[in-house]
Amino acid sequence: MENGEIKTSKKRIIGAAFFGLLLGSYLNKAFEYTIPRIFSIVKKVTVEEGYEIYADSVMLSLALTLLAVFFAGSVAGFLARKKGILVGLLANSVSIILFGFLFVFSILSGQNTYYIDSISIQLYSFVAFISVIIASIFGGYFGQKYYSPEKDLDLNKDKLTVFGIRWFHYFWILPFIIYSFLATTIIVIYASILVFLADFYYAIHPSIWFSSWIIYFFIMPFLTMIAIYVLGLSFARFWELMQYGQTKSRGWGRFGKVLLYGIGAPALSFFIAGWVAAITHNMPRPIAGDWKIGIGLILVVPTIALIAYIFSWIKDKFSKKTINERKN
Repeated sequence: MENGEIKTSKKRIIGAAFFGLLLGSYLNKAFEYTIPRIFSIVKKVTVEEGYEIYADSVMLSLALTLLAVFFAGSVAGFLARKKGILVGLLANSVSIILFGFLFVFSILSGQNTYYIDSISIQLYSFVAFISVIIASIFGGYFGQKYYSPEKDLDLNKDKLTVFGIRWFHYFWILPFIIYSFLATTIIVIYASILVFLADFYYAIHPSIWFSSWIIYFFIMPFLTMIAIYVLGLSFARFWELMQYGQTKSRGWGRFGKVLLYGIGAPALSFFIAGWVAAITHNMPRPIAGDWKIGIGLILVVPTIALIAYIFSWIKDKFSKKTINERKN
């Protein structure tokens, strides 16, 4: 870096985009593994039937794809350090090409009788194509804006690393470790929201305070916190264990800890969260209005964070403009 300016190279841009592409792909695979299991819990059906429900939920699949696209673009933009929008588009180029091909094919085929849910295939493919591009742009931009040298684990490393880990380790970390962490994170988030809504319903309905379910309204949040703690702690310990240059663990001791923190602990967290979700679905359920109030309360924190981020961004832009005007 010279004069505080962040340097990046074409090689790093391509590498960051490729890593974002892989990470987004594994997040999609984690959705495909976990969401059908959640459907099987909700609908009280087999996992195979849950897969069928997931396959038929086209709009849900698109929403989850956009989430994976944004996530991939954000990670790629952060790793690239600069040119976040370009890197975000490159990281999701496969999805953009596929949806673009679907859109062009639907137009050229001239078939107006094919529908996805209640909309035509042409409209769906157009919306999907544009949405993927927008999510890629915003993801890459967010990742670049979030970047700072203080958060960069790859600065001043003697050898090429990605988030402080030698790049070749990701050949096994992505399919065996990151994939399991992503799948576990999805079901832990779902169980957390479910338990919050169940306890919210319990708190505002005194008629069920002394029912046979009373003990579960206290146990389920406790078990959810355990699942969250195990997941967070194991991820932090695994990341610390794999950092380039660490000397705390070597040999078989390190291998054992990799198995413990990278595979065993996430599996335990997944089991606890899945069990909590299954039990909570059998508890007294909130009415439609209660769900809306509860979800509204859940969204308060991220909404405040988003507003604070927007104001911070505007303030930074205004401050830079003022400084430039004074210099001129």
